[in-house]
Amino acid sequence: MFKIISPGAPDEKEIEIKPGKGSDLVVMPPKSAIPGGSSKLIRFVSMNIPETEQIYRVMFEGVPSPDDPALSNAGKRLRQMSV
Repeated sequence: MFKIISPGAPDEKEIEIKPGKGSDLVVMPPKSAIPGGSSKLIRFVSMNIPETEQIYRVMFEGVPSPDDPALSNAGKRLRQMSV
């Protein structure tokens, strides 16, 4: 998660916000698996009342499922190369 400083300005910066104490914004649940074609509620909770509007960028990362055919084909190729 990143806090955006001076959004839209030439000197715009992203500051990484680590989870834990001192975070202004908490994402719940912190980790979650969402299967393809489904949805899940993700909450963003402000821990402090800001004096001015704040902008954050939250990144979501896709992880292939263990039964993904593309993943199993890659494993077969690696085994073939190692022989």
